Amino acid sequence: FYDMGSGGTEVAVAKFYPMADKGKNVSAFEVLGKGWDEGLGGYTFDLAMTEILADKFNRQLSGGDDVRGNSKSMAKLREHARKVKEILSANAEIPVNIEGLHNDIDFRSHVTRAEFEQATRDIVPRVSQPILDALQMAGMNASQIHEIELIGGSVRIPAVKAAIEKQLKELGWGSSGGGFWNRDVTLGQHLNGDEACALGTAFRAANLSTAFRVRKVGLTEKSVYPINATLVASEGGAGASKGLLGGLFGSKDKGAKAQEEAAWSKTTSLFKAATPVDGRHGAKKTLALTRDHDLFIKVFYDVGEGSRFPAGVDQVLGTYNVTGVAGFAKEMADKGLDAPKISLTFRLQPSGVMVLERAEATVEEVTMPKESPAEDEEAAADASDKAADAEAGAAGAEAKTDGAADEAGKEGQESGQENGESADGKDDVEAAKAAEEEEKAAEAAKASEKKEKKKKKKKQPSGPKTTVHRRSLTVEATNLFMEYPPMTEAQLKASKAKLDAIDAADAARQRREAAQNQLEEYILSVRHLVNDEMAEKVAKVSTEEQRDEVISTANAAEEWLYEEGFGAEAGVLDGKRKELADLAKPLLERALEHEGRPKAVKKARTYIEEKTQLMDTWSATKPQVTEDERKDVLKKLGDLEEWLNGVEEKQSKLEVHEKPAFHSSEIGPRLQSIRSLVSRLNKRPKPAPEKPVEPEKPAEEASEAKDAASGDSDEATTAGEAEAEGAAGEARETEGEDGAEEAKSGDGAPADEL
Repeated sequence: FYDMGSGGTEVAVAKFYPMADKGKNVSAFEVLGKGWDEGLGGYTFDLAMTEILADKFNRQLSGGDDVRGNSKSMAKLREHARKVKEILSANAEIPVNIEGLHNDIDFRSHVTRAEFEQATRDIVPRVSQPILDALQMAGMNASQIHEIELIGGSVRIPAVKAAIEKQLKELGWGSSGGGFWNRDVTLGQHLNGDEACALGTAFRAANLSTAFRVRKVGLTEKSVYPINATLVASEGGAGASKGLLGGLFGSKDKGAKAQEEAAWSKTTSLFKAATPVDGRHGAKKTLALTRDHDLFIKVFYDVGEGSRFPAGVDQVLGTYNVTGVAGFAKEMADKGLDAPKISLTFRLQPSGVMVLERAEATVEEVTMPKESPAEDEEAAADASDKAADAEAGAAGAEAKTDGAADEAGKEGQESGQENGESADGKDDVEAAKAAEEEEKAAEAAKASEKKEKKKKKKKQPSGPKTTVHRRSLTVEATNLFMEYPPMTEAQLKASKAKLDAIDAADAARQRREAAQNQLEEYILSVRHLVNDEMAEKVAKVSTEEQRDEVISTANAAEEWLYEEGFGAEAGVLDGKRKELADLAKPLLERALEHEGRPKAVKKARTYIEEKTQLMDTWSATKPQVTEDERKDVLKKLGDLEEWLNGVEEKQSKLEVHEKPAFHSSEIGPRLQSIRSLVSRLNKRPKPAPEKPVEPEKPAEEASEAKDAASGDSDEATTAGEAEAEGAAGEARETEGEDGAEEAKSGDGAPADEL
């Protein structure tokens, strides 16, 4: 797989094969080798094309000006360079047109593929190096490669594709050797080069996760960098190392000094470069050493001279404190046993994270067996065997005696026969003797069998007995890859200061961007109002010199904003906006006030006249409003009229292009206090009429008077309601007039936003 993206290039040699998974065969692949160039990608070619366009544009400039000195112009060039590079992948030539690239100068030119390839002649040779690195790690040659797949957007560049194919052909890829290679071979592009890596990553994550059910695909990775471990005695420990499995760490002489023992330190290799890492279980390595004190272990990438380890990346994968060794060693020493043997199991997980997953200490105790009652039983068995042998000997002697008697009997029988004795007596004697001999032979065989069984049951002498004492050790991970230890007070303060600085920088950027947008918007609005929308109104209240000064200041601010002021601080941008506003705002305000101020004055005088007449009417219709209150209203109206006369007199003495004596916006607040007072007095209800006192009447007349009073009360209530309704209507009418006056007084107010 050859992958060239925008920022880097990666090459991997992979082998595909079937793998058994839960009784089924699934696809699996193993990464055999890797190669990469983190600084070679599509962006590298973009920069080369940018240089071509910059050189072409500089030839159009005069006075030795260089477009490279303007960051905004170069940003435009880089954007067009990327588009030109992509189009030249399918075309031999392309025209380039960029309007207003620098100093309002348009860029017009043509670029050919030959020019691009000439400019990248020093870059293209780097394309093949990752291929060589990957094959070297895999221990293979190009003739062993069956398929080549290109992914990534930058492999579409013809020069890149040609360089890849040329290098592979030179290494023997696709050479005719019979068998598999009896066909035409080409560079494959069967995958979506822009999405293949992202989709593959998601699919691999789903395979590892238990939350998704997808087709299983096996994977065996390769570790890129070697991983080492350094083991040192924990602080305060003074034990000596007495050995390591396979002599890994060597041993210390018994007479070594305590300070040398305390400074004991060894570094060993855990995983070499190109170690296979299984996609399900990873890779495992176990270290064994004899130690009677706790350990501190640091696991890190072994970065030697000339290594391509990424700059700025921490080499340490993890640090561990292994405790519990000293306590266990003391327990064993009290029993007279040796120092424990420590087993450390490291695992390189499929994700590349290193963990110390197990730490254990063991001590073997060898004991010799003691004498037991079994030996006494064995001696008794021997005595029994001897007795059996003696019994068998006695039985044999009896057999001999019986034999002699038999011989004597035989002779007697023979003489008896000669003497004419009976033959029946002879037969009875012979039968009895045969039965007795058979019984004795059976007893002798039984005794011999018993002796053999006892010999078999005799115990063989037992050897030494071995007992293994085990103790799981405590592992404290103090700094793991992608996991940070607790911060110290100084680190916490430094981190907070850094975060505050980042927040301040973001806030400053936001203020700067807002100020830049406001200045740009203000420049456009001032130019539009002065030249177009309000040109006639502005011309009435300004001189030509004033208008020219505003326009020239706006143009200068715009030019400064896009050139020297690009990226300026918010305070500087606000200062430029204020500088323009100090000239434009008075001019635009005078244009608005020229029509709005007379209208506002006229409405204010109308209000004064109406309310003066209203106070005369209230003297007869609103007895609830006292004379002093009416005089207070009239006084306020008089003060307002006097103020209007004064400011109008001052304004009449000024030219229209000069600063006005007053603004229409000053009239509203003065009217508002009078409106509030008049409205409050208008809502005051009339006092209830006093009832006359009548003399007492007889009971009968009193009853009639009560009925009559009830009827009068109903009529009075009706009349009172009618009168209250009339007063409310009058109040609403007055409020309506006040509201209308307020609405009218708002006309012609200046636009403070400008």
